[in-house]
Amino acid sequence: MLHLVLAVICYVSLSILVKIFEKWRVDIFQVIVFNYYGCILNAWITSGVFPLSPEVALSQSGLFAIGLGAVYFTYFNVFVVSIRAIGITASTILQKVALILTVIVAIVFYHDPVHLFKFLGIVLALLSIFFIVNKAYDDSEANPATEGHFAISKLWIGLATFLASGFADLGAYLVSKASKMDSADPRLAATTFAAAGVLGSTLLGIQVLRQQAKLRLKNLVAGLIISIPNYGTLYFVLAALHDYQSGSVVIPIINVGIIALSAVVSFFFFQERLSWKNLIGIGLAIISILLISA
Repeated sequence: MLHLVLAVICYVSLSILVKIFEKWRVDIFQVIVFNYYGCILNAWITSGVFPLSPEVALSQSGLFAIGLGAVYFTYFNVFVVSIRAIGITASTILQKVALILTVIVAIVFYHDPVHLFKFLGIVLALLSIFFIVNKAYDDSEANPATEGHFAISKLWIGLATFLASGFADLGAYLVSKASKMDSADPRLAATTFAAAGVLGSTLLGIQVLRQQAKLRLKNLVAGLIISIPNYGTLYFVLAALHDYQSGSVVIPIINVGIIALSAVVSFFFFQERLSWKNLIGIGLAIISILLISA
């Protein structure tokens, strides 16, 4: 249970920091890249030994973790854009109902039990996506300055958020299933972050060489700060999956907690307006997750 609670707290803390860093005027791409090296440092601190090794990276578990690193890098960039474009509440719901991808794979390929409640949960999850995506689009149209292409971009950002999060959750689940190591081993999480860091550094290096970006200390500091909850999220999700050995139960429970806490935080601390579509989306998302985990 402790791992479940810590995963929720780390995820919501990550969303809060993204909103705070908007005021710092940081280069968020650099922050994301530096964050991954901070995550490796966190793994080093928690394990007491340097967490990267050729033995782990070249193992079956390590190869899956490297693939997950590429997925996480893409997901994290979409995650940041989503929070800035449509807010913490809407983007969180879209990300968390994406669990249906993991549930479907768990049922089809790993023979997790399926029943009417799970089927109804998947249907309600899809309905919640409809309400949240429409909410994002309506907000765009309400402001003349955001009409046209930007309004459409918000709609696509919402859909991209759903897909990116779904593949990230699914990737973590597959790593836990394919791993012959303890999936909570910090070396496995560190390998994932190292792969994401190498990919990000390559792209950042190209930007610097083309003089499209300049490295700044505040981006490094922000990256190290945000790496703490980011590392904690993956580590505690993998630990919870190892504890309970059921992806169709663990992921839904974590996601309900994240949706609920994110909605409270965004309303009280960032004054995000909750429309009736927001409320319907939140309600449907929570009900769907509870049905899937029943």
